[in-house]
Amino acid sequence: MKIRNDTDYRTDHLRAIIQRVAVAELDPNDRKRLLVEVAYRRNGQQTIGKGAIGALWIRLTIERDTPDKVLFAHIVAHELAHNRGLQHRGMKGSIRYDYVDGWREYYGWAEAMPLEKKELKTKPKSDLQIMRYQRVLELEKGWRTKLKRAETALKKLRRKRRYYERALVAAGKLPASEVR
Repeated sequence: MKIRNDTDYRTDHLRAIIQRVAVAELDPNDRKRLLVEVAYRRNGQQTIGKGAIGALWIRLTIERDTPDKVLFAHIVAHELAHNRGLQHRGMKGSIRYDYVDGWREYYGWAEAMPLEKKELKTKPKSDLQIMRYQRVLELEKGWRTKLKRAETALKKLRRKRRYYERALVAAGKLPASEVR
């Protein structure tokens, strides 16, 4: 299973919830090939999912703050059922896929699962400025080296050009007036 996580939540925590549902919903080969995209929901949008009949991908949206893990697990199961080929009429009335009495209890295990945000790695600006300064020095050194090589190559080419001009003028193949 591949998870593309566009949220601040830890991918391993999301994977644990999704994996637990996927074990019950998909066969092992399909679980390996499954692509799950998790993103934040837009303003006013509920936690939702999207999956295609017979496809091996699902797209899930989650709340930025305090997501409902039980609802999240329920939506994962619903979308994975679509992946297995079930349509809404085949899910109607099922505690696993529909919002009927007892669905929260059925996925109650998700409440105990961890779902924490990643630790943000921040560097002080002064370190960033020093790193950028050092990078500029490295680039400057590289370009000076390239300039020196170019000047050396031009020197060699000028020497060769003078040699051939003298040889061609001496052989009468080039008029002296065309020589620089």
